[in-house]
Amino acid sequence: MSTTPPPLPPPGEPQPPQQPYAPYPPPEQQPYGAAQQPFGYDPAQQPYGYDPQQQGYAPYGPQYGAAPTWKHAIGGMVGTALGVLAVLMMGIGVVVSQVIGAKYGGDPMAAQGDPLAIFSGFLLLGGMAAGLLGVVASIIGFFERDRKRLFAWIGLGINGLPLCCVGALTALGVAALLSMGGLPG
Repeated sequence: MSTTPPPLPPPGEPQPPQQPYAPYPPPEQQPYGAAQQPFGYDPAQQPYGYDPQQQGYAPYGPQYGAAPTWKHAIGGMVGTALGVLAVLMMGIGVVVSQVIGAKYGGDPMAAQGDPLAIFSGFLLLGGMAAGLLGVVASIIGFFERDRKRLFAWIGLGINGLPLCCVGALTALGVAALLSMGGLPG
């Protein structure tokens, strides 16, 4: 019995009929959930007596227990990286704004056209945006299954602390502005 298919006729001539549709997996396979070997598995055909148990491979699956959980949550790692970026951006922005304050004697209206003031604003706002994205990524890291959540906690702390500090400073600024009678004008 030959296993090679017959040669195809040249283009333009009638083609041979195709094989009828066969369902997969074959109907002789056991029902779902029953212990069974992989489709086409024959232990007698394993080369050189291959056995994953003897080769040092640790099997896992429903019959052996859960898969190993040694990876960290990807959302937590992204949140931690964004938190480090946010802290660096906000720290550099604060230092640049202190340099601007020393340059103009503390008068914020005198520094309005200064490129350093614009750069400082971009750093502070970019750090806030990175911090908000880092908080979201860290929270997503808590919901990843079979992952360690260490970096999710670290990312939430690194991102949450500067955001809380900036929020508190904003609240103090608004309170001071309201106590002086509102916006000057």
